[in-house]
Amino acid sequence: MPEWDLMGISYGTRLALDVMRYHPEGVRAVILDSPFPPNADTPVEEIYSLTDALTELFADCERDAYCSEAYPNLETVFLETVQRLNDDDTAEIYGDDLVFALSSAFSDTELIPLLPYVIYEVANDNTSALDEISADGGFAYPRYQDDTDRSDSEGMYNSVICHDEIATGDYERVETAVLGTIPTELEGALLQSTYDQEQLCAMWNPKTGVDNTAVSSSIPTLILVGQYDVATPPRWATLTAQTLSNSYLFEFPGSGHSLLSSVDCAISISGTFLDNPNAEPNSQCINNIEWPYFE
Repeated sequence: MPEWDLMGISYGTRLALDVMRYHPEGVRAVILDSPFPPNADTPVEEIYSLTDALTELFADCERDAYCSEAYPNLETVFLETVQRLNDDDTAEIYGDDLVFALSSAFSDTELIPLLPYVIYEVANDNTSALDEISADGGFAYPRYQDDTDRSDSEGMYNSVICHDEIATGDYERVETAVLGTIPTELEGALLQSTYDQEQLCAMWNPKTGVDNTAVSSSIPTLILVGQYDVATPPRWATLTAQTLSNSYLFEFPGSGHSLLSSVDCAISISGTFLDNPNAEPNSQCINNIEWPYFE
């Protein structure tokens, strides 16, 4: 059988990992961009993925001369704004809407430099600033897809996520796990998302879940992840690498989800890796990425 190379991005990495588990014959090398490992505790870690990204944002702003001067005490301003808007029945938006908007924007590397500015604008009641980090001008959390949205398949997503990741009773388990470990101002938004997904999955009536144990393999594997990826966070990349004995993991500063679609350095490292999968690729270009910078 001829040798071949395998690449997966985001949920495609789950398929790639299944190939590595069940059909490794002939696979010469694998690239996992923004990995989604089957052994991730998705309902819990989806919540921490956002709080992790926010922690990174606040720290990067603090150590950047421009950001720390223009947007001081960013974490405090953000959390106080979320709480104030949630408590104000006359506000144009809920504080949770700001949380959902940031969660979505973290996936787009080009939007991340705008986030401190947007937080401060919303804190000053300029809620239209949220349009600057939304491709469609909307910012509320999209639990249901409208008839004109063809950017993704809600049916496919729910069929997969309810089958593979969500179990009845997850909300109570997640609530127990995260309460007291995340800012109280964010509990409502983040736990509501978990509750909504569990309720939807109960109606979806999924079949029994698939094998959610870690994939172990010695196939040469390149793992790429963005510092700010909330869809498939860096902690999942680390988890994936733990059982891939011949893997190389690189995290890209200032980047969000899906590196090979926008990050030249990730593309370069991938090409070098495929030239010789048995040697660690040169990653010097990561040190040349300009970050942090904010607008």
